[in-house]
Amino acid sequence: MKIIPAILENELDVIKNKINFYSSLKQKYSLDFKLIQIDFCDGEFVSNKNWLPENLDNLKELVALEKDFNLEVHLMCKDIRKYFDICKYAGVKYIVVHIDNILTGENEDLLKITEESAETEINLGLCAKLSFMKEKEESILSFVGGNKSKFTKSKLYLQVIGIENIGRQGEPFSKDSVSIIQTVRDLFPNEELEINVDGAVNEVTYKLFENAGASSLVVGSYFAKVEGEEQLLERYNLLKL
Repeated sequence: MKIIPAILENELDVIKNKINFYSSLKQKYSLDFKLIQIDFCDGEFVSNKNWLPENLDNLKELVALEKDFNLEVHLMCKDIRKYFDICKYAGVKYIVVHIDNILTGENEDLLKITEESAETEINLGLCAKLSFMKEKEESILSFVGGNKSKFTKSKLYLQVIGIENIGRQGEPFSKDSVSIIQTVRDLFPNEELEINVDGAVNEVTYKLFENAGASSLVVGSYFAKVEGEEQLLERYNLLKL
């Protein structure tokens, strides 16, 4: 099971420090961090607002910190086109976009983003708020199934939210996420679709997600609230049991 640390912060320097912290842990203890996820929240699509890149240069500062891992950006933003383009041209290779802020419209932007991602080396993650995924599950899975075969240079994957209220770390676990993962996995075997689970990952819930068929764990507050590298290493090892 892959582990992806998640960073949700208000200042660029703090994000840089956290990336460097995870990078040093990876090198020191040979931790299996192939991705580090950065959350972008705009205060409109979700109630919380954190640091957002307003141009290519300040996002390139983060991309420049990539060593033996890639950055993954989770866009919790209403203006998905703007931030997708900034990520794309800054060199971000993994971008998670929300189906729920596009499927409610004419779907044109999402189709364009999907086509652009398939034609480049951008790995595109599709996500939705938990309530929307429950309501529109059939439409979302149909969209995933109809597009994943188009991805040749990159991949299309699904990110399932483990909490009801996104945009903040430390929110309570929702059992509905487990049943959604199971439904997706029943339709798409492991080799056909990667399923990330984001939110409420800890030493108890990770087994529920793993048994349901999740491929990767996006870990936020469980790592962010540690008191030092020893405690983080202990929690990392619990997730690898």
